Amino acid sequence: MLTVLWIVFLAILASSKIALQSTVARRELHGIDERILFNGIIFLVAALIFLPSGIGCITPGTSFYGCVIGIASIGFQLFYVLSMSNGPVSLTVMFNNFSMLIPTVASAFLFGEALKLTQMIGIILILLSFAVTVRAEKEARISAKWIVYILLTVIINGSMSLIQKLYTQTPDAVLINGFVFMTYFSAVIGSAVILLLTSFRKQRIVKLKCTRRMWLFGLPAGITLGIYHLLYTQSIAAIPGVLLFPTLNGLIIIISSLFSMLFFRERLTRRQILGCLIGITAIVFMSI
Repeated sequence: MLTVLWIVFLAILASSKIALQSTVARRELHGIDERILFNGIIFLVAALIFLPSGIGCITPGTSFYGCVIGIASIGFQLFYVLSMSNGPVSLTVMFNNFSMLIPTVASAFLFGEALKLTQMIGIILILLSFAVTVRAEKEARISAKWIVYILLTVIINGSMSLIQKLYTQTPDAVLINGFVFMTYFSAVIGSAVILLLTSFRKQRIVKLKCTRRMWLFGLPAGITLGIYHLLYTQSIAAIPGVLLFPTLNGLIIIISSLFSMLFFRERLTRRQILGCLIGITAIVFMSI
C-alpha cells in the first residue's frame, strides 16, 4: 500500500509539471520552434538546480546515460508535437500512453520480474481506460507521416524508461545527481543546436519571443521536473517495473484529467469519467 501511495506522489509531481507546461503551451506557443525554446527553459532550470550536487558526480557512466536520456527527451517532445500537428490528437495521446508497455514487458522478460495475475488484469484495465477516454474526432487525419511520427514517439518514450532501468543496474547508479544533471544539461545543449539548425535551414535567424510567462511557469516546471526525474529514477531501482510503469502512467492520466477540470475549467465527458473509474479499478488490481 505504501508503494502505491509513493507512486501516487510521483504521479502528482508529473501531472503538476504537465499542468504548468500546458498553461503556457495552450495560450502562447506557436510552432515547433517556440515549443523547443520553452522546453529548453524547463531543461535549463532542471539542470541548474542539480548543478551544485551533480557536477562532482559526473563519470563516463552518468554522462553516457544522462546524454542518451537528454537527447531522447528532445526527440520525444519533437515527435510528440509533430504527431499532434499531423494526425488525430486523441489517438496520439492514447498511443503515447501505450508506450508504458515497452518497459513493463522488458521488466518481466529481460529482468525476470514476476507478473501476477492481478497485475496482468490491472494492465489490461489501464489500457482499456486509455482507449475509453479517447474522444471521437470528426475529421481524423491518419496519414503515413503521422504513423511514422507516432511510432517514433512511442518507441522513444518507452525506451527512455527502459534505459533508466538499465542505468539503475550499473555501479554509477549511486551517483544519481550527476545523471540527472547530465540529462538536462545535454537536453539544453541539444535544444540550442536544433534552434540553430532551424535558423540555418531557413537561412535566417529564427525570431523567438521569450515571454515573462515562459519563465514564470518554466521555473516551477523545471524544478518539478528535476525532482520528479530524481525520485522516478530512484523508484525504478526500488520498485518492480511491472508495478511501477503501468500504475504510474494510469495515475498520471487520472490526475491530469482532474487537474484539467480544476485549473482549466474543463468538463470531463462521460467517457473520461468512465476511463478514470476504470483506471482507479486498475490501480486497485495492481496493488493487490
